[in-house]
Parts: sequence; C-alpha cells; structure tokens
Amino acid sequence: MDELKTVVKPAGDMGMGCFAAEDGAADTWVCQYVGEPITLLESTHKYADKDPQYLFQITPDLYLDAEESTHHSRFFNHAQFANLKFTVDVQRQRVDFWLQRDVRAGDQLMFDYGMAYWLGLGITPVGDTRNFTRPTPHSRSRQPTGPKPITPTSPVQLAEVLALAEGQARPALLRALEYFGAMRLGEGVLRIRFGLGEGTPTRDVDPEKVELGVLHEAAAACIAQASRARP
Repeated sequence: MDELKTVVKPAGDMGMGCFAAEDGAADTWVCQYVGEPITLLESTHKYADKDPQYLFQITPDLYLDAEESTHHSRFFNHAQFANLKFTVDVQRQRVDFWLQRDVRAGDQLMFDYGMAYWLGLGITPVGDTRNFTRPTPHSRSRQPTGPKPITPTSPVQLAEVLALAEGQARPALLRALEYFGAMRLGEGVLRIRFGLGEGTPTRDVDPEKVELGVLHEAAAACIAQASRARP
C-alpha cells in the first residue's frame, strides 16, 4: 500500500507537525511508525538524563524509537479527539496508522498519545480536557514521588491491579486498554477492545461510569492474546 501523501511543516506551539497533502477517507492506511527497535533496558541507559519523546511501546520490553528518524510519522502530534488511530502488531513488531475519520489536504495528522504517556511525564497536554494530575505552583519543577502508575500488560500485573481499590484500579485498567488500542470517540465515550487484531469485538463505554468488571474483561482479553503472541 502507498502511504498517504503528507508534508512536515511548523505547527505553531506544537513545533513541527505532519499535515495531509491529499484528501483521505476514514479507515485509509496512512503509514507505519518508523523507528529503531529498542529494549526497555537499552532505553533506560539511552535516556538516563532526559525523558524519551519518541518511544512507541510494542511490548513491555520492546519499543520503537524514532528519536533519530527522518520519517514523517515522527511528527504526528497529540490530540484528544484525533483524526488518526493506530494498531500494534506484536508478532511483527509494527505499528500502523489509519485515518480515524475523513481528512482534507492541509489537515494536521494527530493521534491520542494516551493518558499513560502524559501521566508518565507529569504534565497536562494543552487543549486536552481530561482529568490529568496538575502540578501546583510551588512544585512546578518537582517530579512526582513514589512509583509510576501501573499499566497492567501481563497477567501478573492485572492480578495486582484487581487487588487495588476501585479508585486506583479503574485508571490502571483504562491505561492498559489505551495501550492496547482503545479510542476516545468524544467527551465521555471510549471504544474498548476485547482482544487484538481486525474483527475484534468492541464496545463504546463511559470510562468513568462503566462497571469495573467490563474493563477487566476487556483488559484480560487483550493481555491474554498479547501474551500468546510473545515468543
């Protein structure tokens, strides 16, 4: 398949961005994320003194790093209600981007980085209306103390999450589902997947009101399938 024609140019306060150079219909394949495979240990050494900006997680121990890539996929910026969606193929170690909706030439191509990404950095993206933890004026440069919020991607981690109070378990399950491709469709609407790959059953839910058991069922299905695909 041919990549959607794009152009990289300044995108205001976002820095550089990637824009469509032609019209495209919803569900059109855009491109794959181009980066160097890197393990969790390698990334820890490489980014010991700074936060990684271009890591895309394939599995808990494998990422694609586009830090030095010149491919236009490196310049997809974040948007809460984005026009891009993505799929992660664990077995092929590949990430593909597709159009979430119709776009016109000149539209900036953007995808939702997911709450886990921003929570890990400890910042709130501009224009995002979701409830991120915001630093106080007196702790602007301080990093959050204690362990980072858990994102369960293995059966063991999922079991640990189920032992937590609902106030901690719900956001953890939502982070896991976003990792496995859940999509924000609008204010208060999240499309969750009950597995991986094409043809997987989905359900549109309110992430704050849906029963915890539904989130657990979806996360368990995704984790089980991903675990089977790992070597």
